[in-house]
Amino acid sequence: MKQLALVLLCIPALALADDTKKLSSNDGSCNVTVPTAWKGEKATSASADKKVSATVSHPMAMHTFDEVKSGAKALYKGKVTKDTATELEIEGPSALNNKPSVYRAIASGKTFCLVDVDYESGSIDDARKIARTLAAR
Repeated sequence: MKQLALVLLCIPALALADDTKKLSSNDGSCNVTVPTAWKGEKATSASADKKVSATVSHPMAMHTFDEVKSGAKALYKGKVTKDTATELEIEGPSALNNKPSVYRAIASGKTFCLVDVDYESGSIDDARKIARTLAAR
């Protein structure tokens, strides 16, 4: 019975994997997972009921994660929801376009990755889910 339950739990995960794609920074060092239906380099949702976009980047001009964090905190005037040695997450107006957003930065070794997920409609939960897939290669 336990084996059957494990198989049933894996099926939704496999189905979800087929409906997603990776969006990468220009140099390929950083990526997020977005729905397959999204279009373009700056991924944007294609559905009329949800207007969500994500921009992922790899800043090379910053040498420490503290620089990344202090720069983000100066630009993004929202609420800091997570601030650790390797992660920063801010929710509020985007510094890029003043739309509601979830900004996330991570440190992985000497690589820093950033994502800004804007949502005009849809939910903040959708934006959080995308932002939290941010990973370094």
